[in-house]
Amino acid sequence: MFLDNASYHKSKAINAFIQSHNHELKLFYLPKYAPELNEVEGEVNRPLKADIGSNYAYRGLEELRQDASKYLRRLNNRWRKQGDLT
Repeated sequence: MFLDNASYHKSKAINAFIQSHNHELKLFYLPKYAPELNEVEGEVNRPLKADIGSNYAYRGLEELRQDASKYLRRLNNRWRKQGDLT
């Protein structure tokens, strides 16, 4: 499993879980700042923030959530049509 260095990935609860499942898991931590190694950051988070979170004032979290859900559904459909690229 690949993890970024977010503080919640190193919390006591996560460490306890890892210790109790260490025979099933092998963890690899990404470098402190390496968005090019994190596909989700480059392919999902950054475009989502640029396309949904910029240049528009949402009236509330529900409106933001709805727009983000629509965006992610369109993105998912586009990837599904491309097929497996691995």
